Amino acid sequence: MFGETRIFGGVSKGAYRKYAGNIRRSHTKFDKNTGQLHKKHTSPLYNIHTAVIGIRYYMERRSFFMIKSEILFLKQEDVIEAGLFDTELVMRSAEETLIKWAKGEIVNTTKVGIHLGENHPQFWVAMPAYVGGDHPIAGFKWAAESHENKQHPEWNLPVGIDITILSDATTALPVCILDAGLITAFRTAASGTLGAKYLAKKTAKTATLCGAGIVGRFFIRCILHSLPNIKHLEVFDLDQKKCQALVDEFKDIGTDVEIVAVPDIGASVRQADIFFGATTTKVPYLKADWCKDDATIIHMGPCEAPPEFLKSCHTMIVDNWEVGHLSESKYLT
Repeated sequence: MFGETRIFGGVSKGAYRKYAGNIRRSHTKFDKNTGQLHKKHTSPLYNIHTAVIGIRYYMERRSFFMIKSEILFLKQEDVIEAGLFDTELVMRSAEETLIKWAKGEIVNTTKVGIHLGENHPQFWVAMPAYVGGDHPIAGFKWAAESHENKQHPEWNLPVGIDITILSDATTALPVCILDAGLITAFRTAASGTLGAKYLAKKTAKTATLCGAGIVGRFFIRCILHSLPNIKHLEVFDLDQKKCQALVDEFKDIGTDVEIVAVPDIGASVRQADIFFGATTTKVPYLKADWCKDDATIIHMGPCEAPPEFLKSCHTMIVDNWEVGHLSESKYLT
């Protein structure tokens, strides 16, 4: 779908003649060749009509009276058709974005959010950014969550509901409004997997994924694509039925990775070389004595680990320390 933005309305010659006639009746002379007005006698309407005629004449002569912009609207189906489920494309795009960030080509400012308090299951966050390089673009994601949606499966709504608005980096005109729910989930998984790819020990063979939601599903895709040394992947979720259903999805894809659903998160973390957290929990659950000394913890949820866990880590790496911060509850977000 396309829309058209009209900045100024044009003025026809007939309209000029109408305005010119009004001026002449107000004791002025309109020069058609120069577009100038010559006052014969003083008129109360003279200054107003002069301004109207002069501005409109100048704008049409300069072809400045209209600017058109096309706005592309993409619903979720359009985003998928554009290639969202291409894991290679997503992983490459995520890596190129991190490289741009390292080069200083990205401006990623602090989020601005609306939080109604601990007892409200909804919140809304604006996440602005500018991406430079050969094809610069600016925009922001309007990220919203309602945990009440989980309590009403008949609504058939996800917890996270996101849209993105993109603007031309030169004119600042909006160019695209698109559904960003699946993009958010895949980008989260891709970024976390890239962290494991470059930061985990190269001999890592076992991994644990906590969270069997949409982000967890994309995590499995990214792990299978980018971490070839992983041979055993355990998946945990409080909803064991959902956890087993997710594991079953990947049984027939021809991978040599053993993927199993497990009932005990603590026991699973103890055997893992890499841990991936992909939950929306507000109650931290990770314990330091669960983890191997050389394990890599990919912390993608809002509060998977309590402060004492973070303090016990040998090394803590954050992609953007200016945006990452300790919240009021003292958890890294």
